[in-house]
Amino acid sequence: MSNAVAGAPAYRFNPADPELVRDPYPIYRRLQDDAGLHWAAGNYWAASRYGDVREVLSNPTFGQGEFVRNIQLFYPKDFDVMAQPAFRWLSDVFLMQDPPRT
Repeated sequence: MSNAVAGAPAYRFNPADPELVRDPYPIYRRLQDDAGLHWAAGNYWAASRYGDVREVLSNPTFGQGEFVRNIQLFYPKDFDVMAQPAFRWLSDVFLMQDPPRT
């Protein structure tokens, strides 16, 4: 898979990269200058520009899917996700709401 969108120079964003930890600013600048979306070492997209972050947060294409069903993938079928205080709280975090509640 491509490291960045739209043919930008390849850089696989890794938040644990010792160079990034030592001095993050040059790498963050590169992320912003090269392309707004980067494929990260943890197998997720990292958005580095304001407009791209805004697009990701407002575009259902980037959604999380159904919260309870996603959590149940890691537990037995009879696991009651919403009976767990931590999951119930997390379900109210706007980034976990797909579609968002109004």
